[in-house]
Amino acid sequence: MEKFEKAQELFGSFQKNGEFHNLRKSLDILDELMDIQGKECERATKLKEYIRRYVDSQVEEIYKAANLKEFSKGLDADRVVKLLFESLSEKDLIRFVRFFRVQKDYFE
Repeated sequence: MEKFEKAQELFGSFQKNGEFHNLRKSLDILDELMDIQGKECERATKLKEYIRRYVDSQVEEIYKAANLKEFSKGLDADRVVKLLFESLSEKDLIRFVRFFRVQKDYFE
C-alpha cells in the first residue's frame, strides 16, 4: 500500500511541478507493483493506464498548439521531424521529447 501511495504522490508532484524524474519514478514503482498478484497489481495497472492517457494527451496538446497534424499531412517521417523541430518553442520541444521518451520506455 505504501508503494502505491508513493507512486500516486510522485505523479501528483510531476503534474504540479513538471519534473519528469518524478513521473519516471512513479512509473517504475507501478511496474514493480504490477509484478505482484492481487489488489495492488490492479490498482497499479489502473493508475498506469491513467498516466498513459495523461501522457498521450500532453503530446496531443503540443501537436495541436503547433498545428502539426495539419501541416504534416502527406510528409514522410524525416520531414515531420524537421517540421516538429522548426515549429515548436524550445520549451515545448523539450517537453515533447521527454513525453515521447516516457511513451517509448513505459508504454510500448
